[in-house]
Amino acid sequence: MMTKSRLGIITISSLAFAATLGISRASSAQTASTPSDATSKPVHAFIQAGTGLLEFAHAEVGVFLASRLTLEAMVAWDGTFDSRYGGGLMYSFGHAQAGRPPRNALLVGARLMLNSTASFDSHGEDLSSYVLLPVGYGYLGDSGFYFRATLAPVITRSRADSGTVLTGTPIERKWTLGGPMINGAVGLTF
Repeated sequence: MMTKSRLGIITISSLAFAATLGISRASSAQTASTPSDATSKPVHAFIQAGTGLLEFAHAEVGVFLASRLTLEAMVAWDGTFDSRYGGGLMYSFGHAQAGRPPRNALLVGARLMLNSTASFDSHGEDLSSYVLLPVGYGYLGDSGFYFRATLAPVITRSRADSGTVLTGTPIERKWTLGGPMINGAVGLTF
């Protein structure tokens, strides 16, 4: 049975996909005829910093494994939830130039964020490690300016009861889908 929050995430993701696809197609027609395409340098890596809903601040560094695929590492500060570190993959859909990712791209990826103990054991207001499945928009300028905005459901494993190892009561855990996690970041490619 689909809950309102899941339906909202699916609706927002679908709208982001449609909007990004439209922007990507329109801009690819414009950018294909500009003389700057011939002078754009290939990119190999990026650095970014940003903020979002649930994350107060984050920094990331990544490498382009191919013009459309990035491998990235990230450190995030979630305020009262402590810091997280992790990594992921992001794929870019859109019109790509030789040796460069798409100027306007639909982003789809997966990211694993770990807390200081690398545990998957959230309980109540305590958020532990989580998995993100981001969808969003990316813009890469000729100067190397790089912008990304993503929306992602958050997948966590939670304790469903108050059992403990000490008392011998079994601890019941369940995987839950929450969110959305909203992030925006700016940076440079090189």
